[in-house]
Amino acid sequence: KVLILGVGAIGSYLSTNLVLSGVGTMVLVDFDTIEESNLNRQLLFQTGDIGKNKAVIAKERLGILNPDTEILAFPGAMEKLPSKLIKDCTVIACCLDTFVGRRWANSLSLREKVPMVSGGMYAFLGDVQTILPYSTACFECQPLISQEKLSQACSPLGEKRKEFEEKKP
Repeated sequence: KVLILGVGAIGSYLSTNLVLSGVGTMVLVDFDTIEESNLNRQLLFQTGDIGKNKAVIAKERLGILNPDTEILAFPGAMEKLPSKLIKDCTVIACCLDTFVGRRWANSLSLREKVPMVSGGMYAFLGDVQTILPYSTACFECQPLISQEKLSQACSPLGEKRKEFEEKKP
Protein backbone atom coordinates (compact mmCIF):
# COMPACT_ATOMS: atom_id res chain seq x y z
CA LYS A 1 0.00 0.00 0.00
CA VAL A 2 1.57 3.24 -1.20
CA LEU A 3 0.49 6.66 0.04
CA ILE A 4 1.19 9.24 -2.68
CA LEU A 5 1.17 12.82 -1.47
CA GLY A 6 0.77 15.04 -4.54
CA VAL A 7 -0.40 13.84 -7.95
CA GLY A 8 1.18 16.58 -10.04
CA ALA A 9 4.27 16.28 -12.21
CA ILE A 10 6.21 13.71 -10.17
CA GLY A 11 3.17 12.06 -8.59
CA SER A 12 1.40 11.42 -11.90
CA TYR A 13 4.43 9.62 -13.35
CA LEU A 14 5.12 7.69 -10.16
CA SER A 15 1.51 6.54 -9.78
CA THR A 16 1.39 5.47 -13.43
CA ASN A 17 4.54 3.38 -13.05
CA LEU A 18 3.30 1.82 -9.82
CA VAL A 19 -0.09 0.88 -11.22
CA LEU A 20 1.53 -0.60 -14.36
CA SER A 21 3.88 -2.56 -12.10
CA GLY A 22 0.91 -4.09 -10.30
CA VAL A 23 1.09 -2.40 -6.90
CA GLY A 24 -1.74 -3.65 -4.68
CA THR A 25 -3.18 -0.42 -3.26
CA MET A 26 -2.51 3.28 -3.79
CA VAL A 27 -3.87 6.22 -1.86
CA LEU A 28 -3.72 9.41 -3.93
CA VAL A 29 -3.80 12.65 -1.98
CA ASP A 30 -4.08 16.06 -3.61
CA PHE A 31 -6.30 19.05 -2.84
CA ASP A 32 -5.32 20.85 -6.06
CA THR A 33 -7.24 21.18 -9.32
CA ILE A 34 -5.94 20.69 -12.84
CA GLU A 35 -4.90 23.81 -14.72
CA GLU A 36 -3.94 24.26 -18.35
CA SER A 37 -0.35 24.97 -17.30
CA ASN A 38 -0.19 21.43 -15.80
CA LEU A 39 -0.91 19.61 -19.05
CA ASN A 40 2.61 19.73 -20.48
CA ARG A 41 4.13 17.83 -17.54
CA GLN A 42 1.36 15.91 -15.80
CA LEU A 43 0.81 12.66 -17.62
CA LEU A 44 -2.69 11.72 -16.50
CA PHE A 45 -4.61 14.88 -17.33
CA GLN A 46 -6.26 16.26 -20.47
CA THR A 47 -7.83 19.55 -21.51
CA GLY A 48 -11.32 18.40 -20.51
CA ASP A 49 -10.06 17.82 -16.95
CA ILE A 50 -9.25 21.48 -16.28
CA GLY A 51 -10.84 22.59 -13.01
CA LYS A 52 -11.26 19.05 -11.68
CA ASN A 53 -9.42 17.58 -8.71
CA LYS A 54 -6.10 15.87 -9.51
CA ALA A 55 -6.55 12.90 -7.14
CA VAL A 56 -10.04 12.09 -8.46
CA ILE A 57 -9.06 12.25 -12.15
CA ALA A 58 -5.82 10.34 -11.53
CA LYS A 59 -7.81 7.56 -9.84
CA GLU A 60 -10.10 7.29 -12.88
CA ARG A 61 -7.23 7.16 -15.39
CA LEU A 62 -5.09 4.77 -13.35
CA GLY A 63 -8.05 2.44 -12.84
CA ILE A 64 -8.26 2.04 -16.61
CA LEU A 65 -4.58 1.08 -16.78
CA ASN A 66 -4.88 -1.62 -14.12
CA PRO A 67 -8.30 -2.48 -12.70
CA ASP A 68 -6.65 -4.93 -10.27
CA THR A 69 -5.00 -2.15 -8.29
CA GLU A 70 -7.16 -0.71 -5.53
CA ILE A 71 -6.96 3.07 -5.87
CA LEU A 72 -8.30 5.43 -3.25
CA ALA A 73 -8.54 9.18 -3.88
CA PHE A 74 -8.47 11.81 -1.16
CA PRO A 75 -9.25 15.16 -2.81
CA GLY A 76 -8.52 17.27 0.25
CA ALA A 77 -5.70 18.73 2.27
CA MET A 78 -3.22 16.06 3.31
CA GLU A 79 -3.32 17.33 6.89
CA LYS A 80 -6.97 16.18 6.99
CA LEU A 81 -6.15 12.67 5.73
CA PRO A 82 -8.06 10.12 7.84
CA SER A 83 -5.79 7.75 9.75
CA LYS A 84 -7.61 4.76 8.20
CA LEU A 85 -6.08 5.72 4.81
CA ILE A 86 -2.58 5.82 6.29
CA LYS A 87 -3.01 2.53 8.16
CA ASP A 88 -0.97 -0.36 6.76
CA CYS A 89 0.95 1.80 4.28
CA THR A 90 4.24 0.24 3.25
CA VAL A 91 5.75 3.47 1.99
CA ILE A 92 4.93 7.15 1.61
CA ALA A 93 5.82 8.83 -1.68
CA CYS A 94 6.23 12.54 -1.11
CA CYS A 95 5.73 14.28 -4.47
CA LEU A 96 5.01 17.76 -3.15
CA ASP A 97 6.08 21.14 -4.44
CA THR A 98 6.31 23.14 -1.22
CA PHE A 99 8.78 22.89 1.63
CA VAL A 100 5.97 23.26 4.12
CA GLY A 101 4.27 20.21 2.60
CA ARG A 102 7.50 18.23 2.52
CA ARG A 103 8.14 19.02 6.16
CA TRP A 104 4.63 17.87 7.06
CA ALA A 105 5.13 14.62 5.11
CA ASN A 106 8.41 14.12 6.94
CA SER A 107 6.60 14.46 10.27
CA LEU A 108 3.94 11.98 9.11
CA SER A 109 6.63 9.47 8.14
CA LEU A 110 8.30 9.79 11.54
CA ARG A 111 5.05 9.74 13.51
CA GLU A 112 3.67 6.67 11.72
CA LYS A 113 7.10 5.03 11.40
CA VAL A 114 6.51 4.48 7.67
CA PRO A 115 9.46 4.82 5.25
CA MET A 116 9.22 7.72 2.84
CA VAL A 117 10.74 8.50 -0.52
CA SER A 118 10.70 12.22 -1.19
CA GLY A 119 11.31 13.75 -4.58
CA GLY A 120 11.07 17.34 -5.58
CA MET A 121 12.52 20.41 -7.19
CA TYR A 122 13.70 23.74 -5.93
CA ALA A 123 14.38 26.13 -8.81
CA PHE A 124 16.86 24.17 -10.96
CA LEU A 125 17.85 21.71 -8.23
CA GLY A 126 16.33 18.27 -7.87
CA ASP A 127 16.29 16.24 -4.69
CA VAL A 128 15.46 12.61 -4.00
CA GLN A 129 15.76 11.25 -0.49
CA THR A 130 14.79 8.01 1.21
CA ILE A 131 13.82 8.36 4.85
CA LEU A 132 13.73 5.33 7.11
CA PRO A 133 12.25 6.68 10.34
CA TYR A 134 14.75 6.73 13.20
CA SER A 135 17.37 4.92 11.07
CA THR A 136 18.42 7.50 8.47
CA ALA A 137 18.50 11.28 8.29
CA CYS A 138 15.09 12.85 7.77
CA PHE A 139 14.11 15.92 5.75
CA GLU A 140 14.70 18.19 8.73
CA CYS A 141 18.22 16.80 9.21
CA GLN A 142 19.48 17.80 5.79
CA PRO A 143 21.37 21.09 5.58
CA LEU A 144 20.73 21.32 1.82
CA ILE A 145 18.48 24.34 2.17
CA SER A 146 18.70 27.15 4.72
CA GLN A 147 16.02 27.54 7.39
CA GLU A 148 15.08 30.84 5.74
CA LYS A 149 14.33 29.06 2.45
CA LEU A 150 12.67 26.10 4.21
CA SER A 151 10.14 28.43 5.75
CA GLN A 152 9.07 29.72 2.31
CA ALA A 153 6.90 27.98 -0.27
CA CYS A 154 8.87 26.77 -3.29
CA SER A 155 5.96 27.27 -5.69
CA PRO A 156 3.13 29.74 -6.14
CA LEU A 157 0.85 26.98 -4.84
CA GLY A 158 1.18 28.44 -1.36
CA GLU A 159 -1.25 31.22 -2.27
CA LYS A 160 -3.60 28.75 -3.98
CA ARG A 161 -3.56 26.57 -0.85
CA LYS A 162 -4.49 29.60 1.26
CA GLU A 163 -7.47 30.20 -1.05
CA PHE A 164 -8.47 26.52 -0.76
CA GLU A 165 -8.35 26.65 3.04
CA GLU A 166 -10.45 29.85 3.11
CA LYS A 167 -13.16 28.36 0.83
CA LYS A 168 -13.70 25.25 2.97
CA PRO A 169 -16.95 25.20 4.95
